[in-house]
Amino acid sequence: MKIRAFSGDLHCNGTTVPPARGTRNKPRLRVKLRRAKESLTMKKGMMIAVFVSMFASGCWESYRNYGTDDAALETCTVEVTTNALDGATITVDDEPIGGVVVELTLGFHVFAATAPGYFPASAVVDVTSECVPVGLRLLPNLNGEYDFVLHGRSYYRFTMQIRQDENSEIFAADAWREGTPTSEHPYQHFVGTVSFDREVLLLSEDSTGMELWGEWTPPRREGVARIEGAYDYASEEGGDWLAESRPAGP
Repeated sequence: MKIRAFSGDLHCNGTTVPPARGTRNKPRLRVKLRRAKESLTMKKGMMIAVFVSMFASGCWESYRNYGTDDAALETCTVEVTTNALDGATITVDDEPIGGVVVELTLGFHVFAATAPGYFPASAVVDVTSECVPVGLRLLPNLNGEYDFVLHGRSYYRFTMQIRQDENSEIFAADAWREGTPTSEHPYQHFVGTVSFDREVLLLSEDSTGMELWGEWTPPRREGVARIEGAYDYASEEGGDWLAESRPAGP
């Protein structure tokens, strides 16, 4: 038995039966679905465009206002002090401040100081709204060759070579009777310390028990530093002593 395909209305017992629902409406449904998809795609595109525009506008506004925020511009006037006898050259974040007072934004800054005859000093400081002064302590640098004189019951002239580290320790102060140091043993060997307050102490390591104490003065006239004070022996009367640094060669 063959069933023939047909189209149109089906007549049964005098009654017209329409085709199955949706059969004739499929083309319209497809059109509606296509239009709905196109509309949804368009709306998504518009939303994305609006979002991108808002984001870009916000970024531009942030960029334009960068650095103008009140908190970012809050500053503090800070005084920087040192223990250098004749003053020091002070920098903040590698920039000279041309004095001892500087205006800075709040936050971390690098403070540094240099002065003739001293080891450099530096510190990282968190500058707050309290504007607390910053103090840098420079350690005297005694390294070098000195003309050394002892003046007590007798008068002696020596050449002294001082070697010091950055922790204030003088691990060698060797004195020769005359001329520059040679490979021979020195006449006197000392060890000692120097303080941030320029106080020098030298102790001999031989049986004489010689002790020297004095005060260091940074280079001034022709770049010459001085150490001046008194000395004493374990077994005899002491006296005064003076050491003047020899200017470094060219």
